[in-house]
Amino acid sequence: MERYVEGDARAFDRLYEELAPWLRGRVRAWVHERTAAEDLLQATFLKVHVARHAWRPGGSVKGFFATVARNLVIDAARRRARHPETPTGDGKLPDLPEDPAHDERADAELAGRIEAAIAALPATEREMVMLHQVNGLAFGDAAAKVGIRPGTARVRAHRGYRRLRAWLVGDRLAGEDGK
Repeated sequence: MERYVEGDARAFDRLYEELAPWLRGRVRAWVHERTAAEDLLQATFLKVHVARHAWRPGGSVKGFFATVARNLVIDAARRRARHPETPTGDGKLPDLPEDPAHDERADAELAGRIEAAIAALPATEREMVMLHQVNGLAFGDAAAKVGIRPGTARVRAHRGYRRLRAWLVGDRLAGEDGK
């Protein structure tokens, strides 16, 4: 993974060969429809490619990939819940919304807001949020990685989560400056 993060294209091929069968099994366990699982597997590798610099050396590569895949599975389930493919009374699927790109724009807008909110976190909170949520490390592992106590890691992460929730929901419980 370190070579891939540094830009070695062959390292990606090796990662794919090693992780795709394992990750395919995990995704298929979460999503029982084969084509949807394959789409999510490919989306996971694409998302990891975009976020590869968030991975920290020494972190669990499988944990990183599994976390990204799990989040994509959850996002897909939410999209299906918003737009269920339920046949109408005549057995046909309902018409698509007039602007199917709307959800993509909304998702991109939300992703931008999340990235901006994470970037605005104090460095110590941002680091714990990234290690715990993005890299999938347990608090004990995240704490060891940066040389702090597990309790301190939990406090930093949860402070970060509270700020993110306040900023993203618009409820400034933490005050205008995020404190």
